[in-house]
Amino acid sequence: MKTRAILLIIAFALTPHVHAALCAKHKGSAFITNVGECKECGGFTSSGAFKLCAKCSAKLAQCQACRGELNAGDKPAEPAKKIEKKEGDKGTVHRSPNGKAFPAHWGAPPLVQTRDLRPFPGGYGQGSGTLAKWIQTNLDLDAKDPNRGKTPQPSPSPEPKNEKSGDVPKSSISIGSGDATKVTAARDFWTKAKAACGGNYSYTTGFTSAFGFGHTTTLIFENSKAVERRYEEFDRTKPLLPGARIGPNDYVEKGEKVGKSTKGAPAKTLDELYAEAQKIAAQELQPFDRRYVITGKNGLLLSCFIVDTRITGDSPRRGLAIDGITLAAPKPALKN
Repeated sequence: MKTRAILLIIAFALTPHVHAALCAKHKGSAFITNVGECKECGGFTSSGAFKLCAKCSAKLAQCQACRGELNAGDKPAEPAKKIEKKEGDKGTVHRSPNGKAFPAHWGAPPLVQTRDLRPFPGGYGQGSGTLAKWIQTNLDLDAKDPNRGKTPQPSPSPEPKNEKSGDVPKSSISIGSGDATKVTAARDFWTKAKAACGGNYSYTTGFTSAFGFGHTTTLIFENSKAVERRYEEFDRTKPLLPGARIGPNDYVEKGEKVGKSTKGAPAKTLDELYAEAQKIAAQELQPFDRRYVITGKNGLLLSCFIVDTRITGDSPRRGLAIDGITLAAPKPALKN
């Protein structure tokens, strides 16, 4: 069985390139599937044995394997341009290597890309891992906000979804103007809420990559003191082993041990986090910065952070980002 599998893999690797432009001498020949470099433009070829990429082959009417002259029936059609501009268009139309146009609100693809070759999501063909990551990030953002790109509006927050909490849904997202005022109002609301719950609450924060892996930290407080910290790592690209519930780096800290581990979010109270958020809200933004202020339906502040819009994908956040907050029910008043 193992020998058969190896033979199948070799047969697949030596499958002829159906879309390759080859001369009569090389037509029907088998070429190994790997990434090569075009001798004309320095771009990618679909086989390490090829001397020309598909675009240069079409432009020069030469065989991709030996650069020999192609017959009329062997000449491929000119591949679609990656970037083009049509008369009457409002702006530049960016296209994938297979000619499919990217949505206008995605902007321009990354200029600097890795020299690997992989399939793109969304039917955009194949190319570098950098472009694949950029496409997947935009597809995820579009899925989160169906109205994204339909009307001029800021991109939705890159804050990850909360997997376990969600007791405080996000209902108010502010970007830019008046952020300091909104954070101050949320801090005032928290002062009242903390008194009502007696300082007994919990919150969850963490990070989720565009590629499905990440981690969460849950902090539990009693009388405004951290009494428990839970850390969990996950990777949705890998199936969970039967019976496996706790990863090798997961942990639960209680009592005096809270804060001992270097992994996970520090055991800071909401008062401490909100004080830091106030400083973030007052910072002067650079032209490439974007600040997000997010509050829940009950008025509690969930996030106040700044991202660098020049970075696509897992852009680092500077500031507060909480997935969910749970407040203990107010204690009934004692009767005489």
